Amino acid sequence: MADRIFASVVNQKTVTQVQLQVLTIIAAQVASVIEAQIGVTVQSDDDLIDI
Repeated sequence: MADRIFASVVNQKTVTQVQLQVLTIIAAQVASVIEAQIGVTVQSDDDLIDI
């Protein structure tokens, strides 16, 4: 019984680490998308000013 409890605790820790990694990856992707959008906006503004 104790072995099963310990195994479930270990599984929960592993799942939590995987969830954190997934969240970190998603956050990094969102940040890069936002940066890309800001970069495009700044570039298009410069184009308008040049015209």
